[in-house]
Amino acid sequence: MTDQELLLQPEESYMDDGQLAYFQRVLGDNKALITSRLQSYHSTLKDSIREADFTDLASNEEHRSISLAMMNRDREELKRIDSALERIKEGEYGYCEQTGEPIGLRRLLVNPTTKLSVESMRVVEAQGRHRV
Repeated sequence: MTDQELLLQPEESYMDDGQLAYFQRVLGDNKALITSRLQSYHSTLKDSIREADFTDLASNEEHRSISLAMMNRDREELKRIDSALERIKEGEYGYCEQTGEPIGLRRLLVNPTTKLSVESMRVVEAQGRHRV
């Protein structure tokens, strides 16, 4: 199923087995990509430590700092993906964590790990808690 085919489905198909399988595949693909990227960062960091000489120390430290920040970001995304996959298993995926209302296919296509509807996210942001 493609994004377009998903969006053309009737409203009563919301989070049926086909849609859940679609999002499970998307989340699984994202997880595999991020896991591979983390392994690459790890290898790069190990190589930069072994190859470091005094003239490259500052450059290597900056590269290391950037890589660590990217690794932390990816680890956080992996947590969100795992949480979304767990919500699929529990039958809660696609529904707002705060209101229980459907999040909507368009929002899930843009951010398949989201737990909140647009309306709930606006409330959270207005309260100053941007990361939920």
